[in-house]
Amino acid sequence: MEDTYPPRVLVSTWLDLIKSEDITPIRRNLIESNIDRIFGNIELAEMYRESDEN
Repeated sequence: MEDTYPPRVLVSTWLDLIKSEDITPIRRNLIESNIDRIFGNIELAEMYRESDEN
């Protein structure tokens, strides 16, 4: 099932971008919508990103 997830580097980029102050609210909302659609919430996306660091 992991094959259905985007690459971790992309998820990491999304997570970094939504924490950035240099991104527009529209883009932040789009990224958050993608994360919510794929993972359910940001916390699960962060867990996915960190799961490869072990």
